[in-house]
Amino acid sequence: QLKKHRFFTAISPLLFCIVVNGSSLPWGKLNLIVVTDVHTWVSGQQRQIDGIQKTADYGDLLSFSSHLKNISTLKMADIFLLNNGDIVDGTGIGYPNGESVTPIIQKIPFDLVNCGNHELYENATLRNLLTPNSGLVSHFSENYLTSNTVLTSTGKHLGNKYRILPGRDGLNYVAFGFLYNMKDSSKQVKVQTVQHTVNQTWFREALKMGNAAIILAHMDFKDPLIDVILSRVRQLQGNEYPVVFLTGHTHIRGSSILDRYAISIEFGHYLDTIGFVGINFTSPPTFNFSNIVPSRENLVNITNISSDRFDTEEGIEIKRIISITRKAMSLDEVIGCNPRTLSPNDPFTWNLYLNTVVPVMLHVKDRDNYFSMVSPGAFRYNLFQGVVTRDDVISFSPFHEKFYVASGVMGSILLGIIRNDTFLASSSHSMNISNIKPEKQYNFYFPGFYKDRIEAGLLQFSSTVELSAVETPLNTTSVWEKYIQESWPRSCEEGLSNHGTTHENTLSFGAIAGILLAATFVVILGAYAGWNIILKQRRKRRDEQNRDPYGTLRLDDQHDISIDNLAIELGDPSVVV
Repeated sequence: QLKKHRFFTAISPLLFCIVVNGSSLPWGKLNLIVVTDVHTWVSGQQRQIDGIQKTADYGDLLSFSSHLKNISTLKMADIFLLNNGDIVDGTGIGYPNGESVTPIIQKIPFDLVNCGNHELYENATLRNLLTPNSGLVSHFSENYLTSNTVLTSTGKHLGNKYRILPGRDGLNYVAFGFLYNMKDSSKQVKVQTVQHTVNQTWFREALKMGNAAIILAHMDFKDPLIDVILSRVRQLQGNEYPVVFLTGHTHIRGSSILDRYAISIEFGHYLDTIGFVGINFTSPPTFNFSNIVPSRENLVNITNISSDRFDTEEGIEIKRIISITRKAMSLDEVIGCNPRTLSPNDPFTWNLYLNTVVPVMLHVKDRDNYFSMVSPGAFRYNLFQGVVTRDDVISFSPFHEKFYVASGVMGSILLGIIRNDTFLASSSHSMNISNIKPEKQYNFYFPGFYKDRIEAGLLQFSSTVELSAVETPLNTTSVWEKYIQESWPRSCEEGLSNHGTTHENTLSFGAIAGILLAATFVVILGAYAGWNIILKQRRKRRDEQNRDPYGTLRLDDQHDISIDNLAIELGDPSVVV
């Protein structure tokens, strides 16, 4: 039974959107359960930026998918559970290179697993991925797909090039796992271009084995490489060969109709979405999909099973392993109290890091000649105001990179290095590069992610500047933990008491208390003075509500919506959703 509903009709009568509370799913002949870019958020999101509850963990995911597979059996339909890559670099349970999260992921019976770019940066992560008998590639075997990623030493694919998934009624689905044309992976692996891969004989032969193609593509749902793959499929299999692209990497929800027989869909990140796709092989086929908000209540609702019967034995076991692992890693240990939320979207966060955290914690003596930079993707989640745990810090800044310094770099050389590299130019800097004086020398601090780029730039512009590792045990993650322990109150109960050393740019608790007290006083006076006006406004709104043709759903109800169903009958290739 639908508690809330809303119908939206697009310009094309063949495209419509239904929003419901999670009581149904758009089942088809072929059904896919999808997660992507989880980045070790296997414990769920215990704190939400948008206020929508997404607390379901991997134990809930396993119980949920098990129930859906039982339902699919009753429906005589095919269903598969898929992971589109980027399993590392996110929260404390995967810190530092995914060793602790690997046993948890291996408990989920994924039918397909794709390789993301974050699995390929660090040699330590690769070792964890490729360890015989215990690594993810070995565990998932033929289900682990790396269609265009090979070992540099042998030229062999890390995982399987493709996989044939047998379905009911004689149907077979051929699956591939592509990664965008990544150029900055570890030297131990090589990501072959998509253009090269789709022209290989094995790709052509694999397509012949399926009645439809499931293409896991770790790239934006509108990436031009999607068109490259689809164009080749159309050349080899014709225009009526069904293709579903399950995309990722950009951490968003999105979808695009590619042609009458193909669609591209992306399902969020950090376990904020469980995707569901239902496909019926009519002519043309219909593709239906849902963005499921992963709260436990919502998943129970969808399966139509009572809460006390929802957890399977396997799901309970994963919850137990997650709990034990978190405790062993002290992830819930409180290390301080944050005076204000730090967000990746707030310039204050970057300024605090570059101009206070780094120079203070690395004991930079000459601040006049100090210059630093950080990757635009360094901070991955909010560090919320209030209690801060070790897991919060790692989730905020997870990359644990070493610090490097190039000493005595002339400003002219520094400007040349930055301006000649678009990625360095787009990074956050400790000062506006327009303020760099060409004739002045700078001590240039940067994280290990930039090491190869900076070295190449120095070789191009100067042969005399030496680059070295900063003598510190701290990295880009632990530097925050150390700073918090020394600069912020140990606990929020300490309130206004002084704790440790308060460095510049840190908001005082006294200021916060004063602001809140003043604001409270103003609000009380305003409420008292305007009470009669408020009563009149309430009566007016109540009268308007009685005339509302849409019943209970209004714009301010959007946060209560649990699932977005998008049913598409592909007839108009110009419509993009």
